[in-house]
Amino acid sequence: MTFKPDTGRSVSRRRLLFGTAAGAALAGLSVAAPARAATAAPTSGPAPIDIVIHPNSFTPPSQLRGGSVTIRVTTPEPGGRSLLLIKLRAGVSLDRYLTALAATSSWDPAERAAAERELEACAENFGGAVVTSDSAVSFTQFLLPGTYHFVNFDYTSGTAVPQVKPVTVTGLGTPRIPDVEDYVLHRERNDTVSFLLPTRKLAATGEHLVINTTRHLNEAVLSRLAPGATAEDVAAYFEAIKNGQWPSESPVTTQPVGLAPISGGKQAIVRTELPAGDYLLYSYATNPETGHARAVEGLYRLVKLV
Repeated sequence: MTFKPDTGRSVSRRRLLFGTAAGAALAGLSVAAPARAATAAPTSGPAPIDIVIHPNSFTPPSQLRGGSVTIRVTTPEPGGRSLLLIKLRAGVSLDRYLTALAATSSWDPAERAAAERELEACAENFGGAVVTSDSAVSFTQFLLPGTYHFVNFDYTSGTAVPQVKPVTVTGLGTPRIPDVEDYVLHRERNDTVSFLLPTRKLAATGEHLVINTTRHLNEAVLSRLAPGATAEDVAAYFEAIKNGQWPSESPVTTQPVGLAPISGGKQAIVRTELPAGDYLLYSYATNPETGHARAVEGLYRLVKLV
């Protein structure tokens, strides 16, 4: 099943996560957007490199000094976009990686699972930023010398071909890691992946250390909860999606913002600049065994941004 919006592009399963909220944001219906948060610079750490991602272009550098690198990502695109930072594994072509990335949008769970396994075999993911026109995101990563690729990825489309640009990392600069307000850890126990946080409160504007201790790709993104939405509402919604249904009402009201997928065993610092309130923290990365999005299998937490 696919849905065709006015643009004529096939819609990804991820866009349908948002139910009526996504349709409103992307088809011009009436949904209130969050107020733009203040964009204060980090209190410490390296000066950020600014990258703007448009639907058909983006502005990454072709060369970076190695060590601690902070990248601040913005987009004018209301529907949101992702900037991925990857490093191809030895002997893997960019075409092979892009073929696997496209296949993760399949509507067949078995095909999605196979594509996710292929994706992990093709490249290491160093995170990146999931952004909207209302919310900038910065991420900090420690990069060793080598060749990496930035991927301008439209996660709302099942067919759009992403733009990719190489970046050469040379040398090692002085390590300056930003201070963090809190942390988010992906934890795997008995084939079940969950979030571990010190409390259910996260900084609305500030740096979060994200640590993926699992074996597979995962992300850490935030969407604002609808007024009055409960944990039971979220569980029922994801269970319906897992069963192949697409409820018309969603428990979240905004597109995701946060850290793009990061490989197992890696960590990154992500800076959010969001209004305070109740949010859903989740990962919509695909389980390479089942083909289901991790969120529908329980990888989410209700949190309060303060």
